[in-house]
Amino acid sequence: MLRYIRLKDWWSFIVPPIITFYCIGLILINAKSSILSSLLLSFVLFLTLTISTAAFGFFINEWSDIKDDTIAGKANALSNAPRQSLYVLLVLISCGIALPAYLLKLNNTTRLILLLQITLLLLYSIPPFRLKRFKYLAVILDATYSGALFYILAIIIGANFHRFSTTWMYLLFFWAITKGIRNILHHLIQDKKHDAALRFKTVATSNNTSTIEHFIYYILLPFESLLFVFFLYRFYFGKLFIILYLVYWIYILFRKNYIIPFIVKRKQAITQSMSTEINVFYEKLFPLLVFMVLCYKDGRMLILFALYLIMYYTPSMLKRQ
Repeated sequence: MLRYIRLKDWWSFIVPPIITFYCIGLILINAKSSILSSLLLSFVLFLTLTISTAAFGFFINEWSDIKDDTIAGKANALSNAPRQSLYVLLVLISCGIALPAYLLKLNNTTRLILLLQITLLLLYSIPPFRLKRFKYLAVILDATYSGALFYILAIIIGANFHRFSTTWMYLLFFWAITKGIRNILHHLIQDKKHDAALRFKTVATSNNTSTIEHFIYYILLPFESLLFVFFLYRFYFGKLFIILYLVYWIYILFRKNYIIPFIVKRKQAITQSMSTEINVFYEKLFPLLVFMVLCYKDGRMLILFALYLIMYYTPSMLKRQ
């Protein structure tokens, strides 16, 4: 059942940053004034909403790709699944979105963001819209729903619907869009042969790979990093986060020769791209740092931290990832 929703494709990459921004919302408010049981319930509800929405997007996309994947000879987890099972799973996932959304008592803004998120997922994947076949629009849509909208949703719900600086939220949104565009371009390069076999015109099939990579590494990545630094600067303990982020960048720049720059040399060559390496910060290190600050501000949040560690650092979960 888990392979039907392509769990391995999003569990380690989509969910951790969303949880992180939910925790940033908790940091921004005086969580100590809230009842612990209420905080825990809200976290579980939001986590359920996040997981269900991610599952919905990948499930719908996989379902709509069955025909194309068959033509291209690409494996599709749903190609041999009983149709009745697919409908049952769709209902369960939909309930996993609707019930937490109702219990969280979303306001008009968050309801609109969630509705927009679901709408974009559907427009991107299903006929007759299938906007994923419009090469430039597809990149923007993917970048928007794969992180940007849910990051903002996470902060707002985590902060119990408190208002924030508009400038700060714009910084978050455009950073997430830039990061999302970089990620989808990287993915399109990897999928270039599959899309070419189907004669789909994507950004990758329509442009030279080296040109796209140059755009990623010399324009998108520097701009993304600059936006992230500006976002962190206006955040609690922001200067500390910026220093750690810049230290990680030193590692990235010298990673081919050093495991620890200028201290521990690398004996074997690595194949990970710079794009993959920077995502490790967002998906692995940044969540841990934010949880540490959250626990420093409110010791009761060690419970949430423990839950996160169980989800992502127990042996069974590591095998799944």
